[in-house]
Amino acid sequence: MATMARMVGQGGVASRGLVGRRVLALLSLATLGACVSETVRVVDMTPPRQAASAVPEDLLLDVGVAVFDPNVPEGYDEQVEL
Repeated sequence: MATMARMVGQGGVASRGLVGRRVLALLSLATLGACVSETVRVVDMTPPRQAASAVPEDLLLDVGVAVFDPNVPEGYDEQVEL
């Protein structure tokens, strides 16, 4: 027991465990800090402008919408069930 007391008094076993815990704690904090990703987005909250009066027909845009063709054969559902 006397040798153990001398080792503890001279920074032996007890201080090694304390230093190891501190190093482990610092490494853990550094590792956790490296896993964080933060993105700051600035959003424009300006409300849309609206016309005070009706827009004349000749100033409106002519917009056409094409019908979506999925290119799937008619009997595809029955073929998949087989």
